[in-house]
Amino acid sequence: MSYDIIRHIPVTFKMGAPDGNHNSSIIDFYAGKSVFITGGTGFLGKVLIEKLLYSCKDIKNIYMLIREKRGVPAQERIKKMLDTVPFARLKERTQLLSKIVPIHGDLTSEYLGFDCFSLSCDH
Repeated sequence: MSYDIIRHIPVTFKMGAPDGNHNSSIIDFYAGKSVFITGGTGFLGKVLIEKLLYSCKDIKNIYMLIREKRGVPAQERIKKMLDTVPFARLKERTQLLSKIVPIHGDLTSEYLGFDCFSLSCDH
């Protein structure tokens, strides 16, 4: 049985505000929205996550695909990531850091390493 996970992730490609004003800010665009990120522990991923949290305080959540690596559990990897330099200015803003939601998976695995239960697919 195959399951197309990508078609179940809501994606918005519309640029600008609904009224056609293309000067709408990035802050307004991400307000109340959630983002799914892969590669969040890499350099660019860290910078992106920090920038979204710092600049877009009304972002709903940042879902981050993360796997266990070299015996270090995903949750521990996120904890270590948050102790790095890019997150220094967010240290005291734990309410923003709590918006990072780890999604245990692996980009190189079929269905990103999810099983049918976590995908809520029919058996």
